[in-house]
Amino acid sequence: MRWMPLCLVCLLSALGCSPSAAKLSEGQKLDLNRSTEVALKDFKANPECQPYFQQAHAWAVFPRIVKGAFVLGVSDGLGQVYEGDKLVGWAKVGGLSLGASVGGQSFAEIIFFMSRPALDRFKVGGLTGQAEAAAVFGTHGAQSLSRGGADVAIFTTNHDGLILAADLGGQTFEFAYTPKAGSVQSADACSP
Repeated sequence: MRWMPLCLVCLLSALGCSPSAAKLSEGQKLDLNRSTEVALKDFKANPECQPYFQQAHAWAVFPRIVKGAFVLGVSDGLGQVYEGDKLVGWAKVGGLSLGASVGGQSFAEIIFFMSRPALDRFKVGGLTGQAEAAAVFGTHGAQSLSRGGADVAIFTTNHDGLILAADLGGQTFEFAYTPKAGSVQSADACSP
């Protein structure tokens, strides 16, 4: 039982592993742009997501969120935020959960903002909340949809891992505009 405090410290420190959304290096932005393109292609190919791309005002794509848990779980990831097909900023997601959970996993997440006010809430950190039950082995795990209110839809898809979880927790988000201080520009314009 002496190792449990060490595990908790390691899990908590994992929340700070990825850099702030506002402090990404040019190389990190390029890597994020490439992995986001792959995740977007996968989500756009999913018939359950397709109507949301037609109807949503904007979306945030997190191509890889990593979660580790042993009773206390933490997650961390970086993503890009689009209004239509225009990149408007970068985002960081962090999460903390508590419950019957053990293991680790990586997954992609997309958040659809069905209205301008929903996107505005996200940009100022006003979007939070999550409740989970998961059983993942390798790449086998169900894709899920949850609603963050009437004007937000969230899809996730599993990449890899081994986790058993029935926990309650939350995600927090940090948003940073693209270099032109809030102006809308194409994703290619943001790449170095």
